[in-house]
Amino acid sequence: MKTSATLKFLYLSFILFPLSFFLLSCGDSGTGSNNGSTSISGRVMLEGQSDHSGVTVSLYAPMELDTALVRINQQYPNIGVQISQETEFDHREHTAVASATTAADGSWNINNVPQGAYNVVAEHDLWGWQYIHDMNDSNTGNINLNKQEFTGIYLNQAINFQDTFIEINDNTTFDRNSQLTISGVNFLVFTDDNLSLTIRGAVNIADNSKLYIFTKANNENCKVIFDTINNLQVRNLLVLNTLEISIIGGNFSVRNSIFFNSEDIALKISRADGAVDNCLFKNSRTGTNFNIATDSGCRQSIFYNNGHDVEIFGATNFLLSNNMFSNSNLNTELKTSDGLVHHNSFEFSDTNVVTLGESDLRVHTNDFRTNNINIDLRQFSHAQPSIRLTANWNNFRNTNGFHIKLGQDTARETVHAENNYWGTTSEAFITSKILDRDDDGRLERVIFMPFQSTTIDSSGINLN
Repeated sequence: MKTSATLKFLYLSFILFPLSFFLLSCGDSGTGSNNGSTSISGRVMLEGQSDHSGVTVSLYAPMELDTALVRINQQYPNIGVQISQETEFDHREHTAVASATTAADGSWNINNVPQGAYNVVAEHDLWGWQYIHDMNDSNTGNINLNKQEFTGIYLNQAINFQDTFIEINDNTTFDRNSQLTISGVNFLVFTDDNLSLTIRGAVNIADNSKLYIFTKANNENCKVIFDTINNLQVRNLLVLNTLEISIIGGNFSVRNSIFFNSEDIALKISRADGAVDNCLFKNSRTGTNFNIATDSGCRQSIFYNNGHDVEIFGATNFLLSNNMFSNSNLNTELKTSDGLVHHNSFEFSDTNVVTLGESDLRVHTNDFRTNNINIDLRQFSHAQPSIRLTANWNNFRNTNGFHIKLGQDTARETVHAENNYWGTTSEAFITSKILDRDDDGRLERVIFMPFQSTTIDSSGINLN
C-alpha cells in the first residue's frame, strides 16, 4: 500500500461536525513558542462522583496532516470529509507536551506552556477519556467523563449515549425492542479480540453527534453489526484501527463518516440496499464491499490509499458517482453486477475499473489521470463470460498501460468507447492503448471513433 508525505502549518475548516477550528501551528515539538508562554486550566467532572481527583489532563501539539488528502479537500470541498485534528488525532500515538492531575474538585492547571492551539485529553484508567481539539483558550471549561460498560443481551431498553466512553467487554447485543440514541461526543472501545456489538433495534444518531469506534490495544476481528434495520441512518462515525462496520439486511444511509486502517473490510454491506455518501475510506485492505444490493451506491466520497476501494458483487443498478479514487491498488471491482460509473476521478492508482463474470457496465464522463490500467474486462472462470461495456465521454490521460484491456472472449458484444478524450489525436497511439486479445492486428471488438481532440471539461467530479 502506498504512503504519502505530510504537510505542516495548515489552516483547515472541518465540516464533518459542526465546529470549525484554525490551527496556529503543527508538529509534535511545540505550539508557537515565539508568542510567549501561557497557563491553561479547567475542570474535569466524573459522572455521579463527589471526588474528581486523579484524572490526567494532557496537552498535545496538533498533529501533521496528510498533504494528498489536504489537496483533495481543497480541490473538491463538497465531497468526502474534510480532515482535521478531529479526524486524524489519536492521543495514544503521540507524546504529551505537558500534563497535570485533577484535584478533588476536578480542577487542574498547567503553567508555562507555549501559546498556541492544543489537543486536550482528559483520561482516567477507570473512566476512559474525552478530547477537546484545537483548543486555543486559557480555560477549557468543564470536561465530563462518563463511562458505561456492556456485555450480553439488552432487551426492551432505551440506551442513551451522550459524551460517553463505552466499553464492550464481551459479545453484546442490543436486541429488537431496544432503542439506541447517540448525541454529543462518544468513544466506543472493544477491549479484547473477536468481539462484536450487534444492534437490532431502533437507532437515532443526532446530526451534531460524534462516535469514535476503536479497539483498546489494536485488538483483532472486532465488529459493529447493524442487523436488519429499516431506514437505518448512520452518520458521523470515525472508525479507527482494525475494525469492521457491517450492515446486514434492511435499507440504510451512511454519510459523513471516516473508515480507516482496517485489516480487512472497513464497511461491509450484505443483502442491504442504500447509499454511502460523503465518506472517507483510507489505509484499509478494502474500503467498502457491497454483496447483493439493489439500487445502491457510493456517492461524493473519497477513497484513498487502500488495497481495494469498492467491491461490488451481485448488485443490480449500482451507482458510483462523483467520487475521488486516489493512490489505491484497485479502485472499483464489479462481479456479476450491472451499474453506472460516472463523474468520478481516478488518479495515481494501479487499476481503476475491473469487471468479472456476467456484468453490464456503463463508464461515462469520468476523469482517468496518471494510472496504469483504466478499464480491465476479465474473464471469470465460474460463469459464462459475458461483459457488456459502454465507455463514453471520459478523459483518459497519462495512462502507463492500457486504457481498455479485454480478456479472451470476455466481451461478447462490441465495446462502445466513442467520444472519449484519449490524451492524443493519434489513432495509432489510441489503438496501442487498447488491448484486445482476440484481434489479429485490428481492433475487432472496440469502437473508439469518433473521439474528442481536447479535454472534456464536464467529465470527472462535476457537482454543478
